[in-house]
Amino acid sequence: MLLPCASWKDPPIIAPLSIGNWVIHLAVHSVSLELAGGFYALMKQSSDDGEKRTYRGFFAVYALSFVQSFLTTSAHSLIGVNQGLCDSMENAFRACVRTGIFGTGLSVAVGPWTLIPIFAGVSIDKIGHGNWAGRILSLFSLYKYFSTKELPSLFPFLYLTVAFLGVSLNLLRVNLDSNMVHCAIAVILYVIFGGMGFLLNRKIKRESVIV
Repeated sequence: MLLPCASWKDPPIIAPLSIGNWVIHLAVHSVSLELAGGFYALMKQSSDDGEKRTYRGFFAVYALSFVQSFLTTSAHSLIGVNQGLCDSMENAFRACVRTGIFGTGLSVAVGPWTLIPIFAGVSIDKIGHGNWAGRILSLFSLYKYFSTKELPSLFPFLYLTVAFLGVSLNLLRVNLDSNMVHCAIAVILYVIFGGMGFLLNRKIKRESVIV
């Protein structure tokens, strides 16, 4: 069962997680919740309608990131237990990841509802890195990260680091069927997302003092 992305290749085979790997995965999962909560707090804290709209768009994207984190963590728990369900959840996770990549720009500029058609387009392979729709949308998302004055100045660069990490893993054809490699990637992601969460928390505190 490969829905919602039936046209994609099978997910990579991943080795069962060690205790240490589970700890870092759960830490990444908690940071994903903190990022969504940070944008929600900024949205509620702001009195400017334009800022609220911007924060609402980012909140929707990072709420989706929390869902994708939950999906991949749940999928890992099914390794060697129910491979069909594990594959399905991995594909749903990848659909959420790509929805965030291609949909952030529209979510911020137009509204969170745009993530729904983006998710549908990703799931049926009409929006992806291999076509112009995906390329234009991902560039627009990147533009929104770097042009949005409400974001901490280093936040877009940390986001870009995640993108470069993904590209590097694909180019190097990294084999995830290794607990050590998988754990190392999770640690890198935790450092990056933790930095993003730190920047948001610092902005929340600064804004609350101003208010």
